[in-house]
Amino acid sequence: MQPITVDAQVSLQPVMVADAAEIFALVDSNRLHLRQWLPWVDATTTLTDMQKFLADASQDNKQGRDATFCVVHAASKVGICSLNAINKSPGQARIGYWLAEDYCGQGIMSRSVNSLCQFGFAVLKLHTLILCAAEHNEKSRAIAERLGFSNTRKIMAAEDLYGEEVNHIRYALTLSQFEKNDYDPSNYSA
Repeated sequence: MQPITVDAQVSLQPVMVADAAEIFALVDSNRLHLRQWLPWVDATTTLTDMQKFLADASQDNKQGRDATFCVVHAASKVGICSLNAINKSPGQARIGYWLAEDYCGQGIMSRSVNSLCQFGFAVLKLHTLILCAAEHNEKSRAIAERLGFSNTRKIMAAEDLYGEEVNHIRYALTLSQFEKNDYDPSNYSA
């Protein structure tokens, strides 16, 4: 996989095991922020845990099962953005992402997900992208809505988040919807 240029400040770089120390430090310094919505945070306690995740993600990238990228802002890794469970027939994938707290509210993830959608549709030739967000995760849901995803349904008790059942809202974006999308990343800063 090749890197994806999002804009002059942001790019998506395919993950590598060599990124483990930097990404682990980012997770470690953002634990309270990330664990609000991500169930894997408490289980990622060592550099070895991150090395294993990145080794698995790199292998999945090579085999076309996933497309996992580091979100890079001004030469610093600030999060992860991915297409998961890529299925060429029927042409679907799920979108996942997280961003360090200091970089939230700048439009970085909206622009990154938009570029990831372009990659999924143009390069991978997918037809539908799925994005699930916790019902009360307003920031994540706003990204989906801003980018023209359609709210397709509520999934009750979709996830156990540290002992609490969390509902998800499932969004979908088709190629035809994306092509009609009037999303302009230069007009958005949050």
